Amino acid sequence: RGLATADRDRLAAVLQGEAGTGKPTIPRATHQLRTPEAHLRILNAEDYGPGWVSDVAEELDTGCGTLVLTHLDRLSEQGRQELVDALEPYRESTDHDRAWLVATVGPEGLSRPDDPDDLLEFFPRTVVVPPLRHHVEDVAELVPHFIARLTRGAELSCSPEAMRLLMRNRWPGNIEQLYQVLRK
Repeated sequence: RGLATADRDRLAAVLQGEAGTGKPTIPRATHQLRTPEAHLRILNAEDYGPGWVSDVAEELDTGCGTLVLTHLDRLSEQGRQELVDALEPYRESTDHDRAWLVATVGPEGLSRPDDPDDLLEFFPRTVVVPPLRHHVEDVAELVPHFIARLTRGAELSCSPEAMRLLMRNRWPGNIEQLYQVLRK
């Protein structure tokens, strides 16, 4: 819900949580629901190198879409400083047609106490994505979705007995682990 409000108001947001919780999937799904015709781009901070920050700045200048920066907490100090410089002009924008910026980070978050230019200042909304073990009832909704995705819509379902077994698991690898189990 918090992310849908951030999208509607075009507020930059951070999705924080464990690996495998589906953090990049959430803004992608929100984008598809709200503005499927608009541009969507996902840039992984682990790919930081020459041109990465330029790509970010270009996406922000173009606007009218969604830009997701994954693993932003893994960005090097140099990358963080370059990103701060690129985001500065965007911070003050009130243009409703601006790009919607979303970052994903691990459970530790984005803030670093020794960082003079805190990246978190550029993201007014933080949404914590809980691990699957904290909402195992979602397995019953995720399984049919993943089965349909894996079978490209073919008629295949999960028996009640199998669903009960799936719902008993603690899913330490979160949604990604559930998807891989169903894939196998």
